[in-house]
Amino acid sequence: MPFGSEGIDDKLTGLAMSGGGFRATLFHLGTLWRLNELAYLPKIDRISSVSGGSITCGVLAVHWPRLQWANGLATNFQDEIVKPLREFCGRLIDGPAIAEGAILPWKDISDIIEAQYRQHLVGDVTLQQLPDRPRFILNSTNFMTGVDFRFSKPYAGDYRIGQIPGPTLSVALALTPSRTCSDRSPAPISTATSRTARGCFSPTAEPTTIWDSRRSTSAARRSS
Repeated sequence: MPFGSEGIDDKLTGLAMSGGGFRATLFHLGTLWRLNELAYLPKIDRISSVSGGSITCGVLAVHWPRLQWANGLATNFQDEIVKPLREFCGRLIDGPAIAEGAILPWKDISDIIEAQYRQHLVGDVTLQQLPDRPRFILNSTNFMTGVDFRFSKPYAGDYRIGQIPGPTLSVALALTPSRTCSDRSPAPISTATSRTARGCFSPTAEPTTIWDSRRSTSAARRSS
C-alpha cells in the first residue's frame, strides 16, 4: 500500500486482476463472469488491477451502477460488461494508433488510445463518478520513483510524491499510459501502464496538483 493510513482490514474481501495485455482482459472477464454466476460479485469490497486487467476493471467500475441485481446476480452482466469488452478486444487498435502517431507528428499515440477507451468502453466518466463500494483501484508505475502509482476515487498518487485527494481525472486517462504533471514538483510525474502493447506508447500530459497534508506537516517539523 502506498499510504500506511489505509490499514489492513481482514473483514474486507478483495480481488486482484493481473496484467498481460488483451489476454489478461479476457481472462479476467471470464473470472468476473463466473463470480457473477456464483452470486459473489456484490460481496467484493475492493478490486485492484494493473495493465490488461485494468481494462476489465475500468469497464466494471464504470458500468457497476447500471448492473441490475437479483439474488446476488447481475442479470444484465453480459450486456453491460461482456459485450463491450468482447467487441473492444476484437478491434485492431495498437497498430493503427502507432502508425497514425508516427506519421502525424501533431498526434500523440497515447491520446489516440485514450480516445478509443472513451469511445468504446468508459466514456467521459471520472474517478469521482465511480461507486464507493466496491472500491476500484487502477495501478500503474511511476517512472520517476519506480513505485506503484494508484488511481482511485479517494486519491491518486504514490507514497513517494504524495497524493491527489479526490482526483477528477477520467477513467480513460487512468487506463492509458499517462504523465501526471504537478505544479508542486520541478519535473513532470510520469506514470505508465501497459494496456495493450508494451513499450509502444508515449505518455500523455495531464496537469494536476499533488498534495499530501501529512508530508507537509512532517516537512514543517523538520524545518522548525
